[in-house]
Amino acid sequence: MKSVQIVYNGAMAKRVQVQTELTAEELHERYRQTQDAVERTHWHILWQIKEGKSPRQVAELIGYTARWVRTIVQRWNAQGEAGIRDHRREIDVSRPLLSREQQSELAEVLKNPPADGGLWSGPSRRPVDARAIGASGGPATRVGCPATSRLQHAGSSSPACQSRSRQARRV
Repeated sequence: MKSVQIVYNGAMAKRVQVQTELTAEELHERYRQTQDAVERTHWHILWQIKEGKSPRQVAELIGYTARWVRTIVQRWNAQGEAGIRDHRREIDVSRPLLSREQQSELAEVLKNPPADGGLWSGPSRRPVDARAIGASGGPATRVGCPATSRLQHAGSSSPACQSRSRQARRV
């Protein structure tokens, strides 16, 4: 039987290009001037790619994965500077998930005992919360399993719980 040896020579790496009029020196200057840490790292990625480094080399240098490096470059190519900004500040975390109406409805429901006659707990309240926010009821909102963590699911003898545990791990 003949053995085949495959040698990885680096040519198989996925190449990406920074589509910009800016030179590598200008990207380096933006990297140095940016105050925001996330944006600074993104400018660093763009600068290094423009210098000719591969996503893998840049990932090793910066501490990200090559896939994330390619994602940042793709965002830059599609959206320009807006694509590499730190968007976490744009998320309105002060707005509650439930409207005042939904909050009052939930308060009314919680005044009565749950359908199983026990106490309100995370698992018994989850379907009520899901209905209140209009969730479709993914693995974390299904009824019938005593708990949602993998460790507790794995120890459960119920076939339905074990099935849901496998589904939750795939998500």
